[in-house]
Amino acid sequence: MNTPYRWTRDAYHQLWKRGVLSEDTRVELIEGEILQMSPWTKEHLNGIMFPTTVLVRLFGDSHVVRVQCGYAIEDHSEPLPDFALCPLGDVHRADLLIEVSHTSLVHDRKRKAPLYARAGVPEYWIVNIPRRVVEVRRQPEDGKYRQLRIYRPEESVRPLFAPEVEVGLESFFLQS
Repeated sequence: MNTPYRWTRDAYHQLWKRGVLSEDTRVELIEGEILQMSPWTKEHLNGIMFPTTVLVRLFGDSHVVRVQCGYAIEDHSEPLPDFALCPLGDVHRADLLIEVSHTSLVHDRKRKAPLYARAGVPEYWIVNIPRRVVEVRRQPEDGKYRQLRIYRPEESVRPLFAPEVEVGLESFFLQS
């Protein structure tokens, strides 16, 4: 019987240490599978570049804004969310994860959303570049987010961890 090998995070990290995977390799570990990530697009890069400053300005006093860093989940997953907002002093726990999706919408919705919900991430945003909306998911329960609300670029969102702060969404859609 041919059973696929299910990678652990430790084995995955060994591939990096041994040079099997290099800095130029765009992959992430999802549920034991090493998956190639979509190539960069200008729209995706803009969706990361412009909001980085906004997120750091709004939350830098209380949170580390991790940009495209591996986020360890369980033994077999280390996705690379575009943004992870982690409380100062606990960079391994995210209050909010954000994916900027241009060509990876199905993957971000079908594979990553349940993974993040199972991990108990309270809030997950998908910046849907083609439709120019932000999909805000909340209330993780039983591997699903129970609440989904769609926002337009001219709107703002108040994150659950900082309801006093409005995040204007237009920065995710700016063009260079």
